[in-house]
Amino acid sequence: QRPATILMSDLAGFSTLGENADPEWVFNLINEVFAELGECILAHGGHIDKYVGDEVMALFGVPFAQERSAERAVRAALAMHDRLKELNRQGRFGGVELGLHTGINMGPVMVGPVGHRRSAEYTVIGDAVNVTKRLEDEAPTGGIYVSEAVRDAVGEVFELQSVGSLLLSGRRQPENVYRVKDARPTAEVAGRAERTETPTVGRES
Repeated sequence: QRPATILMSDLAGFSTLGENADPEWVFNLINEVFAELGECILAHGGHIDKYVGDEVMALFGVPFAQERSAERAVRAALAMHDRLKELNRQGRFGGVELGLHTGINMGPVMVGPVGHRRSAEYTVIGDAVNVTKRLEDEAPTGGIYVSEAVRDAVGEVFELQSVGSLLLSGRRQPENVYRVKDARPTAEVAGRAERTETPTVGRES
């Protein structure tokens, strides 16, 4: 069992785009889009876990431990949304605009191969993954929804807006949800760090 930050992003508008299109064109397009978005994930130290249709799932903090895994995930999500906006601006999708909606959560997961022993897939399983999926589903197009655990980890670095307490599908207890607005200016983050800095303990020598 390991702590992980999970990111899930789903393309909005892709079904409409492919409704009357040639399958080969759609195939090449989805590969092009995911190549662009995947670069954003990898650039921030994420591990691409899987693609499911027009959805991508990425992991931060597993399989290799990372500092600031939640911050990395949020920065990757912002970069993905910005990149897709640029692709839309360039008219890469034949007049149809694609969007993203993203969920990010963190928590303990089981890590390892899942499936038949001859074709097992390395992945993570746990309630943290389920919550991430629900956050992704709830997020509107263009939105990045994060859990309270992520808020607690990155609230000093990003501007977050409370969405309220949502009863996510399939869960009994409501979840406090926040929408990522943007990264805070570097100077502001540095100022907050200075004000909250505590001295090192037990290392006077």
